[in-house]
Amino acid sequence: MKILLLGGKGQLGQTISKVLDKKFDLKILTNLKDDQNYCDISNKQSIIKIFEEFSPEVVINAAAFTDVERSEIYRDKANQVNNLSLEEISNQCLKKNSTLIHFSTDYVYGGNTKGFNSETDIAYPINYYGVTKLNGEKKIVRSNCKFIILRLSWVYSSYKKNNFVLKIIEKIKRKDNITITNNEIGSITSTHFIAKKIEKILFFLEDKNVSVKEIFNLCPSLPSNRVEIVNTLINRLIKDNKKNHLMKGKVYMSKNVNNSYLAKRPINSKMNTSKFSSYFNEKIESWEEDLENFIITNNINV
Repeated sequence: MKILLLGGKGQLGQTISKVLDKKFDLKILTNLKDDQNYCDISNKQSIIKIFEEFSPEVVINAAAFTDVERSEIYRDKANQVNNLSLEEISNQCLKKNSTLIHFSTDYVYGGNTKGFNSETDIAYPINYYGVTKLNGEKKIVRSNCKFIILRLSWVYSSYKKNNFVLKIIEKIKRKDNITITNNEIGSITSTHFIAKKIEKILFFLEDKNVSVKEIFNLCPSLPSNRVEIVNTLINRLIKDNKKNHLMKGKVYMSKNVNNSYLAKRPINSKMNTSKFSSYFNEKIESWEEDLENFIITNNINV
């Protein structure tokens, strides 16, 4: 199967390329101008050229403007990458009969409901990042190409140092105080978790030879608040280290998640993943299992 991966140098793209390497005919393009595999996804001619040259069976679009705060400032850039670029990418997928696997976000949901967000819920993003991602989804759907849109939640990896999990780990190591909100609910999701699900999807498409046009929530099961996640990290990282059995820093809780942000954050990012699990016959691990695997794989300790 010929796979085209866009955004191959981002935290998600790097993980996907590592997991899929040597299992598929994989062509990796990046958004780094000094890279020999550079591709400007906002340039129509660049997209047309790569599709003509490679004729992919599946396109994985991991290219995105993911900085939620900067999306409020650099709106044109965020909109170009997250929304407008999808028009030509999806059009080329339709032309070449390719399946487009695209990553969206829990931020398309408003986050004010009490229950789990499902794919059939009305989307009403409360920040500009969410708006651009939702509009990008709409462009894909309207193109009539084959697509799998995956709405992700609270993504982290070892490649991007300013994600929530790594920032907390560094504070634990330094024994710093940690101030965290206690009213945000969601599931932290490692890029390795996502990449393994992508691998499952690709084998599914290869085996079943079906046309898919679906949106799926994808994140670990059993969501949690950030305080519980922090406490889990503290307990996990110090349990085998007698010298650090007491953390000198303290954990402080802040109730208002949107006090210090330019972009509003949704309070409830709980997502129902039963559709993905049923459709692909795939077990959805808990965020604790995913986090434990991340800690072991990356040899993280204090």
